Amino acid sequence: MNFAIDLDGVVIDWDSGFRTEWNATHPDHQIPTRSRTWESPFEDTALSHTAFWKWIDDNEVYRNLPEMPQAVAAVKAIARRHNVTFVTARHPRATELTELWLKDHDVWFPTFHSNDKAEFIADCYIDDNNDNLRDIIAAHPNKLVFRQVQPWNSHVEGTYAIDSLADLVWRPADAIQ
Repeated sequence: MNFAIDLDGVVIDWDSGFRTEWNATHPDHQIPTRSRTWESPFEDTALSHTAFWKWIDDNEVYRNLPEMPQAVAAVKAIARRHNVTFVTARHPRATELTELWLKDHDVWFPTFHSNDKAEFIADCYIDDNNDNLRDIIAAHPNKLVFRQVQPWNSHVEGTYAIDSLADLVWRPADAIQ
């Protein structure tokens, strides 16, 4: 099986990672430790989209983000039996830092960068963005699609909800073999 696995919000804890960095560098403007909606990063920091992404890039936030709980071990377990490709909408500016993070965590698998994740053909998709999930379902209605449950997403028809990537590996009865 070919797996298309999103990075941020599935393998990498981008949300708490950027928030930790923000709070460490902005003592007079502390923000909550978790997002509530897809727009929370911009609302909480009070930055425009452009200014926010410039801050992310200037501070190399992508380099030191934490992993989602048990996600790296889960990716390695999946990769023992299946082909893994990371599918991400990260801006090309983040490519080098993304590659360093993957090497540091010993999950060096191919990475496909695109704002249209449905372009990538796989047997199984895992993402946390409702728009991506709807696009994938529309383009590949017969594929297996999992939604990593996060505060910023909700049920998407045709997807299966998981609380973590580890659910696919260590779920006893219906795990992906």
